[in-house]
Amino acid sequence: MQCSVSVSASPDKTQQQQNIQALIARIQQIQPNTIFLQAFADPDANGSADQVYFENRHITTRDNLFPQALSAIREQTQVQHIYAWLPLIAW
Repeated sequence: MQCSVSVSASPDKTQQQQNIQALIARIQQIQPNTIFLQAFADPDANGSADQVYFENRHITTRDNLFPQALSAIREQTQVQHIYAWLPLIAW
C-alpha cells in the first residue's frame, strides 16, 4: 500500500493528529502487510522533491511528520514492513 504523509500535514497540530488517525483507520480497514510511506514533499508540483518530512542536514524539512506517522502505524496496525518512499533522482 502506498501512503502519502502530505495528506496528513497541517499547520494545526490537532488536525494533523486527526489526519494521522484517519490514515491509521484506512490502513486497518485495508490490512496491508507492506506500506510505502511517502517521506517527501513537492509543494510547487514541479516534479522535484523540494522538502522532506523528517529531520536531516541536507534537504529542507517541511515538518518532522514521518517519524510520527511511522510510530503510529507500527503501534496501531499489523503492518509487517514499512518503507520510506523517496524519489532519489528528483533532487
